Amino acid sequence: NARWPAEAVKTDGLTKSDLDLALQTWLQHVQRRHFSKDMAIITEPVKYTGKLNQLQPFVDVDDGLLRVGGRLAQSAELDDGARHPIILPSGERQVAKLILDVHKKTGHPGPETTLANLRLQYWLLGGRTEVKRQLRKCSECYRLRAQPFVQTVAPLPERRVTYEYAWRDVG
Repeated sequence: NARWPAEAVKTDGLTKSDLDLALQTWLQHVQRRHFSKDMAIITEPVKYTGKLNQLQPFVDVDDGLLRVGGRLAQSAELDDGARHPIILPSGERQVAKLILDVHKKTGHPGPETTLANLRLQYWLLGGRTEVKRQLRKCSECYRLRAQPFVQTVAPLPERRVTYEYAWRDVG
């Protein structure tokens, strides 16, 4: 871009930190669009009683993302993504792409396995329904699920089904 100084322009490609920052920015954008009122109420010291109440949500101070609270907070065996997954809405186009990406990366498993792999980092509202809806759109799974074509057998001609003595027309 000509507007940027030459030292600010990278030419060596994207790094992992660039991709992580882009993902975090995208997640913040999706959450602000769907949960802006909830996030404002959660950050205040009043008791939260919104639609996400059962998830005991909190806003992470490190990345500003809305995450699931709960009883796994003290688990030392789980990483932060599994302990406090990021809350995502269903019905969002980018979330659908995320579901299909996890589905393809894990080898096109069924909806339960895809949802389990997705929940290692994200908590999708209405997750099972949304995952099933997106997996019906997977072209490779659709092709593998196809039923084989069964050809219908033609009826036999009348000569073949009428009762006659054997060897009647021979010789």
